[in-house]
Amino acid sequence: MDVWKNTVGENIKKKLVSIGMTRWWPKEKSLQTIFGEDNLFVQLIISLDTIQSSHDFNPEIQTKARNLKEAFMSYELILTALIYIKVFKIVGPLSRYPQTQTHPTHVLGVF
Repeated sequence: MDVWKNTVGENIKKKLVSIGMTRWWPKEKSLQTIFGEDNLFVQLIISLDTIQSSHDFNPEIQTKARNLKEAFMSYELILTALIYIKVFKIVGPLSRYPQTQTHPTHVLGVF
């Protein structure tokens, strides 16, 4: 996290977190943060490259950083991410609607 904070700056309050397997909104938010409006893709690659090339980290961590960097820089991942951003822009509001207070099940007290 120190490498990430040094790369993006202390004034940007973005953290790298694992996303769950069941909810769609964390996936949408993660894509927007890295590839969309927040566009922290370059900072992510710089952070992973710093970890990969630094002797402050053990070889296992350096290898994981290299593999993640290569995965994030792959054509397939970038293309898929950009397609999913467009998909989430359409279906995101629909998937969040059942969780709002105006949803009919909340009004009726059905949970």
